[in-house]
Amino acid sequence: MLTLVETFVAAGRELAPHVESLLAAWRTSPPPSPSSELVEREAARLRVSRHDAKATIRRFDVERWEAELLPPQRLQQLDAAAGNVMHRATVIITAAATGDIAP
Repeated sequence: MLTLVETFVAAGRELAPHVESLLAAWRTSPPPSPSSELVEREAARLRVSRHDAKATIRRFDVERWEAELLPPQRLQQLDAAAGNVMHRATVIITAAATGDIAP
């Protein structure tokens, strides 16, 4: 299990070059929240709840915002590093849930 956690931490370090600039941007100029009218329209168009419509709009807004904030190469590096962290977290959770933690 220790080896799994160590690989998770190592994967997390890949995020370090991107974290400070993203945190600063979120603190100073985060993407705007969608208007109530837009959420209502999207909920009706997609036939989903207002909550789901707002989440969908926010996801696309954040993706556009990040694309404007980071050059394409950094955005690709960030996506790859985040995917690596999520993959390793899944492996750790699976190992812990199944008890399959032998070295």
